[in-house]
Amino acid sequence: MRGVAALLALAPVLVAAAPAAPASKADVAAARATLAGIHGHWSCETAAGTVERSYSSPIRKDGAPEPVIYGRADGSISGVPVTSFERIDDNEAGSLQIESPDGTATLASVTPNEVRFSGTTLDGLSLVQAYAFDGTTMHRTTDAGGKRVGDERCSREPDAPATTGCAQPNAAAFTKVAVEPEFPAEAYRERVSGTVLVLVTLDDRSQVMWTDIYKSPSPLFDQPSIDVVRRSTFQTMVRDCKPVAATFVFGVEFRSQ
Repeated sequence: MRGVAALLALAPVLVAAAPAAPASKADVAAARATLAGIHGHWSCETAAGTVERSYSSPIRKDGAPEPVIYGRADGSISGVPVTSFERIDDNEAGSLQIESPDGTATLASVTPNEVRFSGTTLDGLSLVQAYAFDGTTMHRTTDAGGKRVGDERCSREPDAPATTGCAQPNAAAFTKVAVEPEFPAEAYRERVSGTVLVLVTLDDRSQVMWTDIYKSPSPLFDQPSIDVVRRSTFQTMVRDCKPVAATFVFGVEFRSQ
């Protein structure tokens, strides 16, 4: 078996949000304006300890950011490192929707300083997630079934110093260290092989923020590819001497011997 630089979806398994009246275009625009303050890196204090959060939108070839916002949280439970992911994007109803390990929720209300989403948890409970901003601070809360289950007070981390010059001002993202995927025994028995292509999003620190399957010969290769991304390292795109969030395609090849 041979493995080629690889990643596969880290998106959480989600349930559909409860039906809600679609937000107006004005509300969506206002929410996007408020959420513009979420981009960057945050150190968040919780009852269980510190959580490091990162939010970014990948940069397109024309230099403009994508409308989707990806989030990543790194913390620990009983000393064991834990990473989770979320995504805020348009939904089919024309509103904004957040997908996270807690569930799925749609835009419920917006003010110049706060955006609130409501929906359903993975367990079928009511879900409310809110982001409130005050200068360099953010208050992120999660309510499930009418109870507060998440309360984070976050401080924005300083931006990286500006770079005045570099040897290579523009460079594509690439894999620094890619591990070999394990060939699934069931795929071997079924004589399935091929290459999985995935869309991978990194932030400006080259952290994996989200991945989506672009093409896959078999679902049997999904989990091995997830294992690859969790153990591989990458370098994000550089634009005008500055690392930026970016989305690109990686492939992992599964060939039985």
